[in-house]
Amino acid sequence: MPYCARARGEDEDEEVLPDAQCRGLPRPRPQEACGLEPCPPRWKVMSLGPCSASCGLGTATRSVACVRLHHGQDAAVDEAACAALVRPRASIPCIVADCTYRWHVGTWTQCSVSCGDGIRRRRDTCLGPQAQGPMPADFCRHLPKPPTVQSCWAGPCTGQATLSPAPPEEAPAPGQTTAASAGAAPEWPQPRAGRLSPAPASQERVAESSACGRQHLEPTGTIDMRGPGRADCVVAIGRPLGEVVTLQVLESSLNCSAGEMLLLWGRLTWRKTCRKLSGTTFRSKANTLVVRQRRVRSGGGVLLRYSSRPAPGTFHRDPRHPQPEDDDIPKAAGDLLGVRGQPG
Repeated sequence: MPYCARARGEDEDEEVLPDAQCRGLPRPRPQEACGLEPCPPRWKVMSLGPCSASCGLGTATRSVACVRLHHGQDAAVDEAACAALVRPRASIPCIVADCTYRWHVGTWTQCSVSCGDGIRRRRDTCLGPQAQGPMPADFCRHLPKPPTVQSCWAGPCTGQATLSPAPPEEAPAPGQTTAASAGAAPEWPQPRAGRLSPAPASQERVAESSACGRQHLEPTGTIDMRGPGRADCVVAIGRPLGEVVTLQVLESSLNCSAGEMLLLWGRLTWRKTCRKLSGTTFRSKANTLVVRQRRVRSGGGVLLRYSSRPAPGTFHRDPRHPQPEDDDIPKAAGDLLGVRGQPG
């Protein structure tokens, strides 16, 4: 800001005077040009296209141009000017929404016996939001699995000689030829109390004692995925909207050289890791996190502890404009899962 002044003494001091005393002198300009050197060119992302998938992991295409700042605005220049710079990827991973998977069950079969106590079965299938055919069962592991075997009563047995019902483990499928049709001698039916479902009950106890397939909704908890069990073990952590999940690996005995790994999946989060897991902490970007452990031998695994907290103020909520880091998310779901078309 120019002002009127007069030098005073030899110490280069000056005395500020009223502007009227400098009226006959040319007034300096309040601004002058600086930084006359042209700005270097750079790559700039101009626009981002829609995600290729309505749910789950997809790809979004974006346009990239070489620009240079000119008179305060970016002006497009020839791409050769940016040849020495790293060009941003034209396509990036994107997630609009989580895919909703569900169990679909068929109708119950007829009772396995013509009288007395028997069993009946039904098929269960994992279905996705858009898939016309069945999906791998791992996609529905985080949901309670509906029962597929139950007891049935076919009515009292009469006094005439009839074929004794076969045990559940040898029950013939509907339409299968029985021993009676092959000429076996008929027998009087015997009591079947306590013989209906010991095997299914045993399987149910094993499933209940395992951490696999469970959904954890508490604010904090410990998940033990070690010991004998399934080769692929999946658990899900869910919290209310507005919270994020922190996951800490307390112990890991995974054999990385054999292909064992830990997979983390959530909104805007895909991670595959194995080495140096003990003591590692992961943080989700949304209120849900799915953890999948892949093993090739029994006995190993990870011990996890999780907690939740309110999301920070910069929590990203608009899935229409994904901005994931290029190194955090693989180019395709197959890169993460290690197979083509379905998880390993």
